[in-house]
Amino acid sequence: MTRLIRGSVVLAACVGILSCTGGDPTVGSPGTPDKIVALPGVVFVNAGQSQLISFQLLDDNTGQIPTSWSVGATPPEFSVAIDSSFRPVYNPDGSLTLPSEQTEMRATITGLAAGAAQFTVSASGKSLVIPVYVVPVAFNPTVTPAAAVLLDTVTVTAPAGYIIRQDAVFGTGTAFPAWVYNVAADGSSAQIVVPPGSNDLLTIAGVEINFLPGTSLTLPTTTTVTRAKQDNQGAPVMLALPAAGSSLVFTDAPGDGPDTYYGFVSNGVDSLRLTVGWEGGADIDLLWQNAAGSYVGNFSGATGANPEVTTVLLPAGNYTFDLNVYDDHGDPPAAYNIMLESIAP
Repeated sequence: MTRLIRGSVVLAACVGILSCTGGDPTVGSPGTPDKIVALPGVVFVNAGQSQLISFQLLDDNTGQIPTSWSVGATPPEFSVAIDSSFRPVYNPDGSLTLPSEQTEMRATITGLAAGAAQFTVSASGKSLVIPVYVVPVAFNPTVTPAAAVLLDTVTVTAPAGYIIRQDAVFGTGTAFPAWVYNVAADGSSAQIVVPPGSNDLLTIAGVEINFLPGTSLTLPTTTTVTRAKQDNQGAPVMLALPAAGSSLVFTDAPGDGPDTYYGFVSNGVDSLRLTVGWEGGADIDLLWQNAAGSYVGNFSGATGANPEVTTVLLPAGNYTFDLNVYDDHGDPPAAYNIMLESIAP
């Protein structure tokens, strides 16, 4: 019985050896090229910057195969440079040299121009296509006017291939962003109101590029936007009332004291809605005054809300609205966002 068991063990070992030496036709021969793998498989690189990528030629058992490598033509969006110093070996004389065949090849991809393109790497009859996305680090919209004054609405028009997202935020060098009045439905442009004190390159957080849909990039522009501060106390800043169904929007900053005045002339059939929001500072109340300085009597904007909203129907005459800091001892706001709408009575 003992000899029978031992004989069985020997027979089983022989069967195992046979199965490992080519008995399974689905197992390839070691060292036969099967595929090229890349790390990373897709390259994202900023324009003007570089990204490393490495390649290996594998057999179907994922073993690395020494080989020589070649890189196909590259498009204008990027360049590819093989790293000739990667993984050198020692010659018999002790000097380092790069072997003619490597188990791993490394290259540097440098972004030259924003866009999506690809290149091909080859070795031992196998090829691999590598997608490359060169991401912009700035862009150049049209900004009109770049030097804004109190009642200016600035139009920012995106160049071809770029989209301004509906949730975009526009920085102008001040402590608070520009007021986004409107973004076109197709993202081709936006209307903003530049805050007082702006004097810097316009930066947009919320830019999408057509070859990477769904992305949201923060990109500086090449255009400086400016708007000087001014003191609007004393004589009111006169406004032209908007036509029926339209609105006037602007951003302002308070002067040295708590009140800022804006004037207009009512034609007697004006039903107006005034909305004022603000950044920082104390509470704001909205008060209507006639030419004699008397309050008109509509105090719906005298609340603790931000923004404040008040609607009034005014007889013909001269009027002002007064942005009054409720607590004169509090810090005035850094900026007001003001919308004056002409609505149906």
